[in-house]
Amino acid sequence: MTDPLFLGIDGGGTACKARLCDADGTILAEAVTGPANTLLGSERAMAEINLATHKVLELAGLPQDRVIEVHVGAGLAGLSLQREQKRLSEIPTRFAGFTAHTDAYIACLGANGGEDGGILIAGTGSCAALIDKGEFTSFGGWGFQISDQGSGAHLGRAALRYALLAHDDVKPNTPMCSWIMGDFKNSPEAMIVWSETAKPGDYGKYVPRIFDFAREGDEAAQLLIQQTADELADFVRALARRGAKTICLIGGIAEPVKAWLPDDVQGYLGTRKGDSLDGALLMARRTLARRKPVTGKPVAGAT
Repeated sequence: MTDPLFLGIDGGGTACKARLCDADGTILAEAVTGPANTLLGSERAMAEINLATHKVLELAGLPQDRVIEVHVGAGLAGLSLQREQKRLSEIPTRFAGFTAHTDAYIACLGANGGEDGGILIAGTGSCAALIDKGEFTSFGGWGFQISDQGSGAHLGRAALRYALLAHDDVKPNTPMCSWIMGDFKNSPEAMIVWSETAKPGDYGKYVPRIFDFAREGDEAAQLLIQQTADELADFVRALARRGAKTICLIGGIAEPVKAWLPDDVQGYLGTRKGDSLDGALLMARRTLARRKPVTGKPVAGAT
């Protein structure tokens, strides 16, 4: 009988990342496939997981029939919705074991090395999460339209709004505003047409330059970044009220926004011990340790 294989999956809105390890924890292969957000369809998410599995087995030089020895831990965006949990749990797989949770859960598990602690995800979107005495709680992360405060997408959209007001002479013009309007050939109509199909990531592409302008003294950029930091600080305080002693700040804007966070939350920020795939692999190992068959706990799964 061969030793089990473990596969960590981090399924998000832009990509499905996979890491295959042996029983000793040695990384055998990694691969990336397309989006695996369950809001795009649980069947599609599982198809990407299967494709990622095929790729890592191939890269590791292992036969595809060893899929039946693979224990999967998957963190998937959109899995906080009970509708998607049910759909995912009904999809049959060939894996030796399969357990799934939200992408925030595996990020929290990995960042804190499997111990209690919190995370604040500040990327294109935003979300806060906490594992305390084994119990998982998350805050925010309900999507760009009604949530994601303190995110890169919200910062980018706020900058476009400010630039439009400056164009209309409602707000003082700054180099950041001129640069943004220049991207639309100084045409509010062009900005409106663009916004009709813009996705969160489209707004997020403006964020690196917003931080550049802030460092150069642009008052509008500084104002908007401080507002973003204040929104993120609210999440840190919420985590602290729930008992978090250490909170890892992760995500695409985590590093540049860190210095803008208020003093009262700086003391909670800790160093990340691992990444989301580490968390997914740990979840797979813990599931196996509890014995199978896996019924889908803690959120959704299938065997």
